[in-house]
Amino acid sequence: MIIPVSLRPFEPTIELGNRFATVFLELPLGIQDPIERFHVICRRMNKIKRSREAEVNYAILYVMGLMPDRLEKLALKFFGLKATAVMTNVPGPTRPVCIAGRPMRNAIFWVPQIANIGLGLSVFSYRDQITLGVTTDSQIIADPGAMVSACHEEIRELIRLAKASADSPPAP
Repeated sequence: MIIPVSLRPFEPTIELGNRFATVFLELPLGIQDPIERFHVICRRMNKIKRSREAEVNYAILYVMGLMPDRLEKLALKFFGLKATAVMTNVPGPTRPVCIAGRPMRNAIFWVPQIANIGLGLSVFSYRDQITLGVTTDSQIIADPGAMVSACHEEIRELIRLAKASADSPPAP
């Protein structure tokens, strides 16, 4: 899975423009237990965050952008063959935002599709609610609604397991 990563340091003033790279996350598809799977994903992402992968990939994409169009497209296609999905998470405001004097109820966005990858997942949080955006190539996933339902089911199961774990006494 490809995950876009912002390379901007946090600053209180907002500067327009993008400075992002991508990292590759191998999903533990063979792990059945959702809690174990969650922990493996967290460990893998933390390892990526401590590495220089994002900066190296940024430099590679920058150089690819300098290539003639034909070579750039070939390089992007090669880059895109290394993943089957793109996923991003954007934390939004926790308090209501007003547009033209009216409070915004919710928001959604879709992750940009990279190198003809046929599945994109975007997670956006706003006012303590999460919205999942899904884009697919109909030749890969004919019913994106089923994918969204499966994601909701997995999240509900993780919440149920987390609550059950919090309610049970610690093991001796």
